[in-house]
Amino acid sequence: VHIANGMYGMILVEPPEGLKKVDREYYLMQGDFYAVGKYREKGNQPFDMQKAIDEKATYVLFNGSEGSLTGDKALRAKVGETIRPFIGNGGPNLVSSFHMIGEVFDRVYTEGGTHPARERSDDSDSLGRRGMGRAALGGAGDVLRWW
Repeated sequence: VHIANGMYGMILVEPPEGLKKVDREYYLMQGDFYAVGKYREKGNQPFDMQKAIDEKATYVLFNGSEGSLTGDKALRAKVGETIRPFIGNGGPNLVSSFHMIGEVFDRVYTEGGTHPARERSDDSDSLGRRGMGRAALGGAGDVLRWW
């Protein structure tokens, strides 16, 4: 029930020599919440075990709040910059399929690994776990779009 109430987080433990420098780092944490009340109902909303068992989330949030990655809060980077997103999923139930539109990760580290996967990846990182990637941005657009 702790995780279902948002009591989770992401901890980054860097190697002694640190990580290679990038222009921007982003931390993204998904969580699903199962409330007794309806979506956006006001007041205290205790945990609803039946909704959790049925995997019918009242809320699916990033970084603990609705709309945390949209509008003025969107994650942005310029063409030519390198980014390092740290992606986690606190759960407790739903998968997070992270996908970066229009770019390819040149390194992907899954499950908190210290060595990147051998292949480059533009595929979704299916997360019920955590991952880290790095991409060098280049192309026609000047803004990184996150979906």
